[in-house]
Amino acid sequence: MPRRLVRRNCLILSVCVVAFFLSTSAFVIGNQMQPRNTTNPPADMVHWLRGILDDDVFAWTIISQRYHWFEQGLVITVTDGEGQSVVLLTDGSNVFRTNCANGLPHINKVLEGLTFPESDFQDELAVRALLEDIVSLYDGYPGMTATRRYLKGIERTPLGIEPWLNGTDTDPNEFRAIWVDPLVKVSEKQWRATFNRIKPDGSVCRWIVSGRFDQADQRIEVVSIEVMRVKEKGFLFYPIVPAW
Repeated sequence: MPRRLVRRNCLILSVCVVAFFLSTSAFVIGNQMQPRNTTNPPADMVHWLRGILDDDVFAWTIISQRYHWFEQGLVITVTDGEGQSVVLLTDGSNVFRTNCANGLPHINKVLEGLTFPESDFQDELAVRALLEDIVSLYDGYPGMTATRRYLKGIERTPLGIEPWLNGTDTDPNEFRAIWVDPLVKVSEKQWRATFNRIKPDGSVCRWIVSGRFDQADQRIEVVSIEVMRVKEKGFLFYPIVPAW
């Protein structure tokens, strides 16, 4: 069999294995804490979006979801395919944007029904699930949190990390350095999480999310979100784009 064909088949197998690993991990996280149901977005939302995104409605990707602890509201994520996203919260009569300067109160409105005891900060899966929800409410654009678990899964595939290095000839050690588990600090009813997030365009951002928690009612609140780009677009090649 020609070497090029062998390499191609190995790449396909590698991608399939990684896809299986990522989908399995996502299932575990969702099952652990917060199953979601996808619904159709309200038709009257379009006029809210025309002033924010491009008028070409057919280029938009619209995803709507409900959280099992927040049944009275619907969260709608709209992306224009160029990396710009709008995340909206509707309670049936009002519409609020969550991924903007004044969005934190609306994010906390969604989170206030979530039970999250202090002990969950010691649970890797619970923390990852919480951070995924905060990211989806604040950013909305697809991507993945770069954890050591995912890196180990990638390294176990036939081609290992090689497909990811086809973007800008990324140094393997530099690539591995971005895969760190979220650093979570908890003290005096305050919490802070620092983690890296990879986007499909090959860029990497560092997120710092700070908040408060109440031991009595087991509720959490986000007080600040800081996102810094640490690797520019094309730093790596993203062979897998997880499904929404």
